[in-house]
Amino acid sequence: MACFNSLWAISMIGRRVNYIIPSVISEAGKLKLFYTDFWYKDSILLKLLSIYRKNLILRKSDMIPSQKVVSFNKMGIMNSIKYRLYKNKSLYSLQSYFMEFGRKFALEVAKHMKKYEVYKEITHFMGFSGQCLETFEMLSNKNVIKVINQFDAGAILDNILYEEYIKWPGWSKVDLKPNDLFQTRRELEWEISDVIIVNSNYTKKALLNQGVEAKKIIVIPWAYLGPYYPPEKREYNFNYPLRVLWVGRVDLAKGIQYLVEAIRELDDKKYLFYIVGDLFINKKILSRLSKNVFIFGEVPYSSVSSFYRSCDIFVNPTLSDNFSLATLEAMAHSLPVLITDNCGIEIENGKEGIIIRPGDHISLKEALEHIEKDRSLLKTMSMNSFEFARNHNLETFKKNILNLDSLLN
Repeated sequence: MACFNSLWAISMIGRRVNYIIPSVISEAGKLKLFYTDFWYKDSILLKLLSIYRKNLILRKSDMIPSQKVVSFNKMGIMNSIKYRLYKNKSLYSLQSYFMEFGRKFALEVAKHMKKYEVYKEITHFMGFSGQCLETFEMLSNKNVIKVINQFDAGAILDNILYEEYIKWPGWSKVDLKPNDLFQTRRELEWEISDVIIVNSNYTKKALLNQGVEAKKIIVIPWAYLGPYYPPEKREYNFNYPLRVLWVGRVDLAKGIQYLVEAIRELDDKKYLFYIVGDLFINKKILSRLSKNVFIFGEVPYSSVSSFYRSCDIFVNPTLSDNFSLATLEAMAHSLPVLITDNCGIEIENGKEGIIIRPGDHISLKEALEHIEKDRSLLKTMSMNSFEFARNHNLETFKKNILNLDSLLN
């Protein structure tokens, strides 16, 4: 493992992948400060708030000492309230809100770093897409390497969403026309940054197509942090309908429309479909499906594992995904996967699952029929899928993150 001779400050809105990046850097003894919009503290007020917002107690990590955390809790609570108001508005309005909150957050981070001269002590600063432009600008004449974690495909994702919105009228709950100023903010962050971390070759290619210099981009896949469910625990009943699972946002970018079209052309006696995730499309469309389709909506994360354990195969016909954590979770539960090349996870076709063409329900339909007709494939794919997930573990992620020091120098 590379010698990690740097000192970092990191800023992040939310708890992306359970604070894995600041946690790893903190564990290595190289975290100066972690800036975030909310951090759960042991106070009477926050205990009362957590009664109504139970996820608040998840906004902390035992791997990050509280004395190294600078949180803007009032801002974070207001953000949570506003997000609920904007969540079901147009994409344009939502991105406008993201821009404004990202700007305020980045300014607060910059103000703190300037006031306490944090920039004099650190060698690296990492922010996340849309959340760090103003901090980068403050650091532009300082001797600090500016790193951004880009967690989506930028304008390529925006354009895909809008194209699908036009192609499938009445499906989306809201207008999906993007806000061009949001992409402008992304591009300014890319330009001023020294390094851009992405989590897949798919996102790297997307950024290259948007004019980002290849030498700036480093690919570090996410890790799986949850429980494993090995293939030897699985029981297959080949006389029972094939149980197909979807987990994640139910929206046009994830390709729900192509799964629905495939379902309509499949024999409903041979398949059971379980759709788990927050609904961002018109419920009436899903309500018209046959009785072999079960819509669960958003469920607590603690309940998701039971769905992985009880199904036979996982489907993800996404049109754009930086790195599909739901797919990796499914593989950690030894589920074969039907995925597109755009999901950020690279499998070998026919080994851990089947690669389907994005935006093509026939490809998805044929893949499901292939598995249903030859159920023996499930056992082999299940073992391969499980091994794939085991290789995307925390130790591998740590090695990649800690190797940044040698890469950046």
